[in-house]
Amino acid sequence: MILYKYVTPERVDILKDKQIRFTQPGSLNDPFETLPVIDAIVDRDQIGGVIEGFFNLATFDQNKFSRLYQQTLEEVFEEHDIPEEYQSLVRQYSEKEALRLGKAIATPLMEAALGLEFDGARQKAPQLLQESLSSELGILSLAEKPDNLLMWSHYAGCHEGFLIGFDATHGFFNQRKSSKDLIRKLEKVQYSKTRPKFEGLDFNKPEVQPAEKIASTFFFTKSEHWKYEDEWRMVQSLEDADTEFEADDERICLFSVPEGAFSEVVLGARMNHERRDHLIDVIRSEEAFGHVAIKQAAVDSEEFQLNIISVTDT
Repeated sequence: MILYKYVTPERVDILKDKQIRFTQPGSLNDPFETLPVIDAIVDRDQIGGVIEGFFNLATFDQNKFSRLYQQTLEEVFEEHDIPEEYQSLVRQYSEKEALRLGKAIATPLMEAALGLEFDGARQKAPQLLQESLSSELGILSLAEKPDNLLMWSHYAGCHEGFLIGFDATHGFFNQRKSSKDLIRKLEKVQYSKTRPKFEGLDFNKPEVQPAEKIASTFFFTKSEHWKYEDEWRMVQSLEDADTEFEADDERICLFSVPEGAFSEVVLGARMNHERRDHLIDVIRSEEAFGHVAIKQAAVDSEEFQLNIISVTDT
């Protein structure tokens, strides 16, 4: 299968340098990118169990907790010059009673935090998530079809640019580090009328299920308005980038692409002769691109469509 990257005419550097950008979610042209509705951090039916587990963990090392409790008391007494009679009253509470009281106070706060019940939390959480993901991950977007009129107009300089066709079966597009790795591989984008909703991690399911749910919700679901793109995506960790630099106050992360992953180049129907000749020369002068087919998008004489033909026929 060949998947295509629509690019503006200036992006001949991708072929020259054999590097391509994985773009941060916050820099893409969809404001809803990696911005699902987040209902809770943990499945609401399991919040109580998570809190209970937290406090069980806190009492696991009873000796350590006892030392910390006594140390904290002494520091408070000394700092605030607490009278001795009040110190004796406080010391009547055992560590166990103190933990029980702390649990009673902390439980509603933790329930509110895990359930995003604080004012504005549900509105702020997706934005904070997007900002976090943008600092860690980048997305490569590819398309299924080389003759998509809107894609040529929106992403390839109004038909003055070109397409780079990639062999989707090449190992570059599947760099998973394990069977549970949910990024570093191509996935088809799903389109939906409603925004995806993340209802919290479900600890009753196998380990991989929450991660699959997160990946699908965050990276591979978009509005039906974008369905015309027929998009496939690959997500990479930006720390694995081969080249990184700043441009217009934006972080640019490039990944090296093996020559074998390039399959064909399609020249835009409106590409001028100078750019066309230069692009063909770049491809043909690179011995490693001997297998790369060069094609031309041509306006059909009768229908609203583009015909993709070999440059030897033009």
